[in-house]
Amino acid sequence: MKKKYITLYSVLAFLTVLFSSCLKNEANYTDFSKVGALVELPLSAYTGAGKLTPVALPIQAAAQPISIVVNLAAPQPLKSNLTVTLALDPAALKAYNDKNIAQYKADSTAAANDATGGTAEPTYPTIYTMLPSTFFTLSALTAVIPANQNTASITANVVTKDFDLSANYVLPISITDASGQKISNYKTILFNVQAKNKYDGVYTVTGTLSDANVGTITGKYPLTGVYLKTQSATTAVMFDPGLNGGTYGHQILNNGAGSYYGNFAPIFTFGANDVITTVTNYYGQGTNSSSRAAQLATGSTPTATGTPGTTGFSFTVKYIMVQGGSPRTTITETWKYTGARP
Repeated sequence: MKKKYITLYSVLAFLTVLFSSCLKNEANYTDFSKVGALVELPLSAYTGAGKLTPVALPIQAAAQPISIVVNLAAPQPLKSNLTVTLALDPAALKAYNDKNIAQYKADSTAAANDATGGTAEPTYPTIYTMLPSTFFTLSALTAVIPANQNTASITANVVTKDFDLSANYVLPISITDASGQKISNYKTILFNVQAKNKYDGVYTVTGTLSDANVGTITGKYPLTGVYLKTQSATTAVMFDPGLNGGTYGHQILNNGAGSYYGNFAPIFTFGANDVITTVTNYYGQGTNSSSRAAQLATGSTPTATGTPGTTGFSFTVKYIMVQGGSPRTTITETWKYTGARP
């Protein structure tokens, strides 16, 4: 976490210097010295107005801080303190969801009207909800930029222990008043607050796959850019963003052609020393329409090396896809962590 926040503050510091220099450097930029000051949220400018800013936090009972920095973009700092007022902005979140739904409808219409069939049917967008007030507190709703300075901040303190991990939370914050100074278009930040365990991330998967029922089915390896998505503090499920526009599933080859097992995605439970202790099916243990379940292969010895959440981390696992109560597919894999999940 320390590294993460150092990186965030470094970005914000860079942005502050950048915006100030853009106002001052007449050799390379238009001279904005006569337009006055702008008050903004620099992280919004960095991410882009109207876009989500992902924040991933470990699952824990202790509150974790998210710094909300306010910047005064001006040729020179003001000579007196500047009070900036902020507020929760559910309307901004609604506008974000509405925009995505409108785009989905437009794309659906385009696909339906394409007689050639060349326009793909879009995937329904993710709908985000307000981060419940029981999960966070704000240190203040005003930030005071001191005289002769350019920045101030408030803090959102977030407790992730009881997050609904199936929910898509956003904490929307906007500047509502700047004591007479002009407010920038970058006045709103949409924090997509996610709770992630230490195994959550992007992986490259290699291995072998043997299907006892269909001899033409083999593994599609390597699988790159595959996610492990948090289910609890010690469990994570396989999610493939490259499969059907992104879904919980395991890709395979059938006679060399790409395919996947429906109603099947492994959930890994990690135990002591970060090795896998159990494997279950995201779609239920035999309760789905395909009667598929998952289990750790009998007699197998999972391993793990490195530190979870770093590029040196990898683990091996051998597990079985069970169908109709009988073992069908044996899967032996090595998962190598390549980076944080978006």
